Amino acid sequence: MKNNKDLWTLIIALALPVLLIIVMAFYLYLPAIFVKPQTNFIYYSGSYTENEVSYKVVNNRLTVDYPTIYNQNNAIRPIILPNSTIDKNTAQSSSPDVFNDATYSWPDIYLYNTLTNESQKITLAQAKIYNLSTDSTSPDGFTIDHGSSGGGFPFGYSSGNYYTQYLKKGGYSKKLNINYNQNNPYNFNFLGWVVK
Repeated sequence: MKNNKDLWTLIIALALPVLLIIVMAFYLYLPAIFVKPQTNFIYYSGSYTENEVSYKVVNNRLTVDYPTIYNQNNAIRPIILPNSTIDKNTAQSSSPDVFNDATYSWPDIYLYNTLTNESQKITLAQAKIYNLSTDSTSPDGFTIDHGSSGGGFPFGYSSGNYYTQYLKKGGYSKKLNINYNQNNPYNFNFLGWVVK
């Protein structure tokens, strides 16, 4: 009788860790089967140069934010925009401190399809068409989070890279295939969720 009791104790002791692993696997991988993100987003990736424009969302639309650029005497160089009445060629040849739109560095803009997990490079004109929400959470409940270098299960360590982006919702987490500027491979700048 004692042998049977010891046998059952041994079986339970061996079965509990296996059962715990099965439960954790279901918790981690089951949501990926049923959860399907629906909201795409727009981001940009640049190289952080002094003459690089940045983008921001104002009233749910993408806008361009021009940098302030200084000449050798620490004076602000004038900006000549594309629709200016000043002749850009004449102004540029007469003064090396005059910048026109062509001298700015333009970061790449991408539309990210969350369902297919793919980035598509788009033009500024195409990006301006979209209605964007800058909320940290998408309308269908997802967030974009950085990877981490610690705190993983079960021993408090994870090999995740901080510069890797993840789409998360509850127990669901999916690595995003982000396209980066080649000069700065970790430059991810979220602009907004594409909303109707």
